[in-house]
Amino acid sequence: MTRAGKAVSLLAVSLLVGCTSPPPAENVLFVSFDTSRADRFTAYGYRAQTTPTVTALAQRGVLFERAYSHVPSTLPAHSSMFTGLLPPSHGVRCNGKYRLADERLTLAEILAAEGFDTAAIIGAFPLAARFGLAQGFDHYDDDFSSSALTARYRRRPADSSGSWIGHSFADFERGGDEVTDRALGWLSERDERWFLFVHYFDPHWPYAAPAEYAGRFSSPYDAELAFADNELSRLLAAVQKMPGRTLVVFTSDHGEGLGDHGEALHNRYLYDSTQHVPLVMALEGALPAGAVVGQAVGHVDLLPSVLELLGVAVPAGLDGRSLLPLARGESQEPRPVYMETLVPTLERPMGIELRAVVDGGFKFIETRRQRGGGRTVTGELYDLGADPAELADMRYAHEEIAARLRGVLGRASGELEKNAVAPEPLPMDEGTRQRLKALGYL
Repeated sequence: MTRAGKAVSLLAVSLLVGCTSPPPAENVLFVSFDTSRADRFTAYGYRAQTTPTVTALAQRGVLFERAYSHVPSTLPAHSSMFTGLLPPSHGVRCNGKYRLADERLTLAEILAAEGFDTAAIIGAFPLAARFGLAQGFDHYDDDFSSSALTARYRRRPADSSGSWIGHSFADFERGGDEVTDRALGWLSERDERWFLFVHYFDPHWPYAAPAEYAGRFSSPYDAELAFADNELSRLLAAVQKMPGRTLVVFTSDHGEGLGDHGEALHNRYLYDSTQHVPLVMALEGALPAGAVVGQAVGHVDLLPSVLELLGVAVPAGLDGRSLLPLARGESQEPRPVYMETLVPTLERPMGIELRAVVDGGFKFIETRRQRGGGRTVTGELYDLGADPAELADMRYAHEEIAARLRGVLGRASGELEKNAVAPEPLPMDEGTRQRLKALGYL
């Protein structure tokens, strides 16, 4: 889509908005916790009280039990959230190497054209404005110059080259307390319809929660989740006092391996430890309180859902669809959820490509490896209901299911790649490389 084409699309969306009745929501608060796996949230059955704020939000809204990220990497995942497109369709396949092209139409752009005040408060460098997610936001706060994290993130240099590993992480990340303060500052000046995206990076490695939280949990990761959850409580308390009806969307871009399947961090594999994410939507009077949806859904479904609740027409050509029928207890034909990670191949030519599909209660993962002059393709099948930890590959025990899902994945990925948009490469300077490396990428 050209810039002119985008302008036409925005006009078409605006003209299609219904005017006969007021929309159920006037404002939108969209919150993303980075690197937060669903099974570490209290609302998803975790034994520790890591996330009481999210639990309370779920009690007044709809919790989606089986929400999935389409890619275990920050920028591509958020690009899917805000375009309603899968990675091949929006062109961002990993962090750092690409930017979301101006031709892609984002939620912020659609709402800005509808007269919303739009803002984003960003927690870390992978979502910096240079990577394209800022389009449509009147205010995009990605200033990481604060020194507030210095005491928490002191690292010894990896070598004598001046690596960013030896610098304070405050150079490219800020804590949830500062993120919340900046979000509250922006909200304090609002008196019109608004859309605010707030990104908390705290659960991302390295885990170094404030001492108050680190002392309460045996897991440093859990401590970071609890700290972020407390900051969310501050934000929600302020929003609840504001005029107008506010739709609250809470999710995570992806999870964290934490040693499962030999993966300490994320973006290498497609197991549920990194793909299964929390998702809660709350809007009093329009969405049922305490409802639980068990059907598998994905990040691409968020944009059409938000637009429907705002009374804004949904653009054509999306990969996602509205979740409101499911949220309201209506039947909706299940659809497979596609996911991918191409990071190993994008980083080194002899790497691997992984694609997967969740269909019904099963997940099929396909791995393509470059070896010498050839390529090998292997598959894994997991019964997610009986084996949520994905420890028992069932492709031989359920050969028919494996064959069916292999076909579903093959058709989906084939169609996606056939129509994939050309990515917009972004030259990676040394500063960008070192920042991403320090955060566990590259």
